[in-house]
Formats: sequence, C-alpha cells, structure tokens
Amino acid sequence: MSQRPLGFGIWGTGMIAEFHAKALAEIAGVKLVAAYNRSPAKGRDFAAKHGIAFAETPEALLANPAVDIVCLCTPSGDHLAPALACAKAGKHVVVEKPLEVTLARCDELTTACAKAGVTVAGILPRRFGSGAVALKARARRGSFRQTHPRRRAHPLVAHAGLL
Repeated sequence: MSQRPLGFGIWGTGMIAEFHAKALAEIAGVKLVAAYNRSPAKGRDFAAKHGIAFAETPEALLANPAVDIVCLCTPSGDHLAPALACAKAGKHVVVEKPLEVTLARCDELTTACAKAGVTVAGILPRRFGSGAVALKARARRGSFRQTHPRRRAHPLVAHAGLL
C-alpha cells in the first residue's frame, strides 16, 4: 500500500515562492497542492502556473485536508501571525528566513508550534557552506554544551527527508 505524498501549501506567492515550488517539484514523496496570497490575482496566477488549487483565504488554505505542511513565503516581519495560524490548524510550517525579526517573536513562534505538536523548520540556504559544515561537525563531536533537549522531527516531515 503506497503512502500519499506529503501535501504542501504556499502562503505568499511572491518571488521566493517560485524557489519553493521548484524545490518541492524535485523532492520525491511530496506534492505542492495549494497556495494563498493576499493579492488574489497574484495568487491565482501562481496557482494556475503550478497546476494547484488557489485558496481564497488563509483559513481555506489551512482547512484543506491535502495540505500537511505550509511554506511561509511572506515578507520578513510577517511570519509570526501565519505561523501561529498554521500551528493552531495543526499544519507543520517551513518559514522563509529570517524566522522572525526579534528574539521574542521567534520564541513565540517556536513555542506555539511546540505546544501544537507541529514541526517548524527555518530556511537556511547556507547550511552546506564550509563554515556551516565545520560548525555541524564540531557540534556532532560534542564541542558545544547542549542547552535544551533535542527535538525529533515529526514523522511527516522526516518521511520526506526535509530535516
């Protein structure tokens, strides 16, 4: 019995959303299924281009049972409210960088997702650069003190190899 692909929605269909759509098209086991944009014309154009559903409202995007994970492609400083809505709806969330614009907003976002039992993942496009690779190697060797317990990836996100 085959498992259905993980369904992704995109909230915010500006330039960066195109990169997300392209990346999702290249990942086995996932499918872009819907998008929402506060400008209906832009959102409809994006949805038509990618052959997906257009959600007229954020609530409609989050109510779509085919959407498991939402990519937040909203402008910087406008990630908190959509992330909170995703968490409340039980949707995992991938947040474009920066996660948020203040530490307090980052804490609120990550706390809400943890309480809702959903995974939040931030985009970090330099994770394969030499500095990031060296940092990860040192962390794996135990060079740094751990300040909080490690969180495991939610099975839906881990299934697609996204984290």
